[in-house]
Amino acid sequence: MLELKNITLKWISPVEKILIENLNIKIENSEILCVFGESGVGKSSLINVISGVHEENFSFEGEIRTKGEERRVRRTRTRALSHELAGP
Repeated sequence: MLELKNITLKWISPVEKILIENLNIKIENSEILCVFGESGVGKSSLINVISGVHEENFSFEGEIRTKGEERRVRRTRTRALSHELAGP
């Protein structure tokens, strides 16, 4: 199970732009989610947040739950790249 609560994604630089605001989704193990839309609306950024990849000049916040375990997410301007997948 994957659950996203109050996910907000926005670019900080060069101009602040909200891509996704207060997204709430719950996906059960047997379900498939397809993310599509125009260029620049936050599709790749959303997938990066879910997988734990943090983009430069990007801000996001919210809550991600995998397998029922909560992982609060709040990240502001960063230059670090990390990859943090769900634990064992």
